Amino acid sequence: MSLYIKKIYPILLSILVGVSAAFIVYSFQSKQEDQAHHFGSEIPTTDLEEYMYFVDAVVVGKVIEQKETYIQDSGLPTKVPFEFPVTPAIIQVSEVIDGEIVEKEIKLLQHGNEKDSSLVSIGEEYVFLLQKHPEEGYWPLNGNAGKFQVVNDQIVTSKSDKLSTLMKSDNHLGVNDFKEQISEAAKNRKKPEALR
Repeated sequence: MSLYIKKIYPILLSILVGVSAAFIVYSFQSKQEDQAHHFGSEIPTTDLEEYMYFVDAVVVGKVIEQKETYIQDSGLPTKVPFEFPVTPAIIQVSEVIDGEIVEKEIKLLQHGNEKDSSLVSIGEEYVFLLQKHPEEGYWPLNGNAGKFQVVNDQIVTSKSDKLSTLMKSDNHLGVNDFKEQISEAAKNRKKPEALR
């Protein structure tokens, strides 16, 4: 029996180390994807004008296409590679509330893959608070916090608790009131006190 244990011990040890390593890698990748979704989830602002400091453009548009997911390298110099999934969508712009967008269609970059329920839906209309990507397209401000679904002239969804506390109304804001408040804040945007 002792000879048998000596022969099987290295095999069992190898399996244990392999399974442990796979679990660690999976946990690390899952944590990175989760961090990518929540990167910058809190902007240090005290009013809507400070919040708009981080916005490059505000548009109203309809989602006309969802592109394939690709893996984006963060570009950060880290000891361990930091990558995250990006799923672009094509937005048909119907109104530019703020910013210098002249294109009729823009590329919206979203954290997540095709299975992610937080992605925009084809055929749906949204108001987007956008940050320009240095190479192509736009990110919604603060991930999902920068997209607001419009249904029956009402803003019905947002992932931005911060923005709702800065808006001058309840949760069922009409799209015109929402656009007016955002437009006014964009005209009067200012650098947040925390960054001065």
